[in-house]
Amino acid sequence: MKLRVPFQLSSLDEQSVREMNETLQRNSFYTGPTTSSLQSRLSELLRLDSVTTTGSEGSALRLLIEAFDLERGSEIIASPLAVASTLSTIVSCEAVPLLADVDRTTGLLTRNTVEAALTPRTRCVLVPALSGRRAELRGLRQLTSERGIRLVEDVSDAFVSSAPDTVSSSASSHPAQGVLADAVVMDFRDPGLILGAGAGAVGTSCPVLSARLRVLVGSGLVDRSFRDQRKIASPHDLSEITLNCGLDDLRAALILSQINRLEHSYPERCSLASTYEDRLGDARGIRLPAPAVEGARSHPHYPVRVDRGVRRLFQKSLSEAGVATAVINPCVTRFTYFAEYFRDLDLPNACEYGDTVLALPLYPGLAADAQDHVIESLLGALRKFGRR
Repeated sequence: MKLRVPFQLSSLDEQSVREMNETLQRNSFYTGPTTSSLQSRLSELLRLDSVTTTGSEGSALRLLIEAFDLERGSEIIASPLAVASTLSTIVSCEAVPLLADVDRTTGLLTRNTVEAALTPRTRCVLVPALSGRRAELRGLRQLTSERGIRLVEDVSDAFVSSAPDTVSSSASSHPAQGVLADAVVMDFRDPGLILGAGAGAVGTSCPVLSARLRVLVGSGLVDRSFRDQRKIASPHDLSEITLNCGLDDLRAALILSQINRLEHSYPERCSLASTYEDRLGDARGIRLPAPAVEGARSHPHYPVRVDRGVRRLFQKSLSEAGVATAVINPCVTRFTYFAEYFRDLDLPNACEYGDTVLALPLYPGLAADAQDHVIESLLGALRKFGRR
């Protein structure tokens, strides 16, 4: 019987179901105590003073852009390897997305690639993690600070491995964080890490930005301190249009149970990644992920790169062997809409990276014989379709 290896396993377990049932029994269907517990847990995990959860994918980024109060037509630099919804969100906020090329080895934005894309109208730089690896932000922070540009890190598939680097509200409270991002955003979109049913979060240690986020996420009702500041007479007054995109307690319970389990599974993910590295390190025609500093990769999957033009053949061969893989992070200019939108833009590194990367299964519970089957199937595909 052929051994079959799925790309991902469901991250739900009996504990997750039990906690969701407890939430249902409390008749807590809207933002409530479980959502507050999740926000506190994320604040602790990310070393942020405040985290605001949102009820849909993309709403976290939109909430943050609205909180920045950018003028119409402001430019936001993003990665061409970001999920396409990132650019769609920028456009929906009446901002202008710009793309900077990436490092040819890591696929990440760098100071040099971002600097080449800056214009006088650039107001924000959005730096995503890629395949669980975070970008180096210190050079980017220096670049953006010199120009008064906001720096945001998207940690959607990397926030569990280690805390993002964020600017603290005061240098004395978090002295090690004083040179890096203004805020972080995350979507719980990757079932390989957390099945969040379309939820997100945005975090910051800036008190002014945090207060603004709390107003925008709700239905227009504002707390007393903000009401006094704005001289709003009634707690039921609507001072401005808001997004009303808060997270409900039911999904908060689902996410919270998985976060707690995810931390415990991190060593196993690292061990599986080490096995891939040891077994595939000498294979000519397969490029492994570039080394990352310790704790800087969360391993939602294991990305390898094959020669250009043969990825589909590799994927088909692995599928026939019972191994599920995934094409991740294609360059957004490969999509019809954005190909036209960015038709005059040359992004050689992003296109080459996006055209050659293939994600292998990596998750807690991946048995040794199953991982061995993945590796042998990949090497078999390499012998058929790799370099001669």
